[in-house]
Amino acid sequence: ANASEQILGRFDFNSTNEDMKIEKLSLMVNATSTNTATSSTTGDEVPWIKLYDGSTLVGGPYYPDGSGASSSVVMIDGLSWTIPKDTTKTLTVKGYVNDVSAGADTGANVFVHVLDTGFKAVGSSASDTSIAIASGNRKVVYKAKPKFVAVTQPNSGNGSLSAGTPIKVLRFRVQSVGNKIAWRQVQFQVAMTAATMSAASTANVAIRKVSTGASLTLATVYSGSGTASGTTATLTGGNTGYVGAELSTHEQIASGSYEDYDLELTFADLSTTNDAAQAVVKLYRQESVPVGATWYIGVAGVTTSTDTDTDMNPSFIWSDQSVVGLSATTTADWANSVYVEPSLFTDITN
Repeated sequence: ANASEQILGRFDFNSTNEDMKIEKLSLMVNATSTNTATSSTTGDEVPWIKLYDGSTLVGGPYYPDGSGASSSVVMIDGLSWTIPKDTTKTLTVKGYVNDVSAGADTGANVFVHVLDTGFKAVGSSASDTSIAIASGNRKVVYKAKPKFVAVTQPNSGNGSLSAGTPIKVLRFRVQSVGNKIAWRQVQFQVAMTAATMSAASTANVAIRKVSTGASLTLATVYSGSGTASGTTATLTGGNTGYVGAELSTHEQIASGSYEDYDLELTFADLSTTNDAAQAVVKLYRQESVPVGATWYIGVAGVTTSTDTDTDMNPSFIWSDQSVVGLSATTTADWANSVYVEPSLFTDITN
């Protein structure tokens, strides 16, 4: 949410018999995946939309109705967008996304739909008033967002695995996009070969800030075979498991900046065969449904007033700091990892 045009959806149109010029089109911009008018509009988040063919403006701005039976609907008349015969063209719907300070709600859902009413396309020999309903993917409004970035690994290759004390196994970067962000919980996948990862504890798991060398204070750590484990189990050779870490206090990344971190784990029972012992460590995301705009304890699923998580679910918890006075228990601006880049966390690997 940075007071700019953002892509809300893309829709393909095609014509098979002749060139067709679309003159009328009805769209809906709302907060749900269904194309039903409700009293809950997205006017605060997206006050107007524009239509594009590639980078070419087709029409707009158009303002969705704010109330009544056609709430959230944009009824466009006088459009002049031509689909050539035997051609598919993509209509891009962009919306002006308000800044949170201008009224947008962090964590708000935005969907755009093509409606099956109010449509007209005209050709040289015929016209068409029928069109199928189509819906775009969910978009979520945030003041800022974090992004994971792959960086050069400090400890990799043959002979890099050792036993007894924590060693660096994965370096990862957390970058802020749009504004300052904070994070507090993260999860990793660990695949062991011919060695054992020691059960997680605050003594043998560390996350160290590369810029200062300081180790972040961990409130809880977990390890086990399940992605949502609340255990502290070893991971033996031939098995893949997960490690989760929760910080005692949030780690903040300044606007337009980043921090690099080293994950350190402890190993035992390394094979005596040369270069046989191996640990492949990756960032991991388990959740697929977004949870956001709530307290930290709500995202973590903690049912008491304590702000300490009881398992590794969700994989990553962060805040866009859209509410003044960031707190785990009083500011509703925390979210899980669903819309954090990259799309595959496991691209960050060593």
